[in-house]
Amino acid sequence: MSDAAREDPFQDPDLPGLVAAALESRDAGREVDVVELCGARGDLVDAERASIETGERLGTMKGAAAGLDRFAGRTLLERYRLDRRLGAGAMGVVYLGRDLELKRDVAVKILRSALIEAGEAEQRFVREAEGLASLDHPSVVRGFDRGRTQDEDEHFLEMEFVEGSTHQEQLDRRRSQPFGGEGSSWLRAALGPDAVGALPDDGFLRLLVRWALGLAGALQLAHDRGVFHRDVKPANILVGRDGVPRLADFGIAAVGADSTSTREGQPLGTPAFTAPEVLDEGSQPGPKLDVYGLSATLYAALAGRPPYQGTPSQVLARLAVKEPDRLDRLDRTLPRDLCAVVEKGMARDPRARYASAADLAADLRAFLHHRQTKA
Repeated sequence: MSDAAREDPFQDPDLPGLVAAALESRDAGREVDVVELCGARGDLVDAERASIETGERLGTMKGAAAGLDRFAGRTLLERYRLDRRLGAGAMGVVYLGRDLELKRDVAVKILRSALIEAGEAEQRFVREAEGLASLDHPSVVRGFDRGRTQDEDEHFLEMEFVEGSTHQEQLDRRRSQPFGGEGSSWLRAALGPDAVGALPDDGFLRLLVRWALGLAGALQLAHDRGVFHRDVKPANILVGRDGVPRLADFGIAAVGADSTSTREGQPLGTPAFTAPEVLDEGSQPGPKLDVYGLSATLYAALAGRPPYQGTPSQVLARLAVKEPDRLDRLDRTLPRDLCAVVEKGMARDPRARYASAADLAADLRAFLHHRQTKA
């Protein structure tokens, strides 16, 4: 830590990441426990609270001055009209927009740079744009364009607009419904009454496996291009009304010989879907991180809950030493072969895990075709 950071906690390199995590939790509707979030960095609790409060006050003042969202209703570069906000996270705010030149609906993500260290935030945003631009796959959200806003000079990314819902939203709906094809009314509600070809004809379980198979293919393409997502989870999977899952949010992706999986001792990704090896400082990004994330996502869909539950620090503590509950013990009706595939994809020892997304896809395909799986 530099002398300046010791004298002024607002210059501490760990603070931006902690503030970003707090913003993401708040935007997701979760209560923010600043003390819990700071963990061992108790010396940053006051600075964390002050940063969050300052951000909220700034947002309130800007909203009052403008009378509404400061971007909604504006047109960027005389081409992209922003109609309404779709959602927000630690890195950016996403709007439903209209490409006035090509006459199509788009999603426009604007970098939220006010409380995040500008250089790092900009690098992540550029990585997301590069990652999307390099991938042409039906299970990846397509990236179309990027630029900067005229007045604030803030980065924005224009992407495919997927009308539907996130996989996380679907799973939240599913918790109150029976499992299986006959109990898929929640899925119709999530995708909308005019969903085309989205409802399962042979049971929801097999639909989940088909979705995972498509996403595994998308990840394999990404890995072949040297792009590692590093944050595969239900909230980053958009399922359109066509019933096709699409991987989104490459904001912390590693491209080529990019950064390690941790920064200043803080693991990247979402704890409940993060592979155990990211807890080791200096661990390198690779395909097995995404294999774990996708397998953990399938686990959550089958079990009705993530592999690990609790606060982020509690999840990380359990992740370091404990296996998740076995699927076949949570639900004895689940096929043993499928449970074995998920468990191999989530093996704590990376050497026991599938070596690639293609290997995971091969076993998922074998299950769908009633063949023996390698798991």
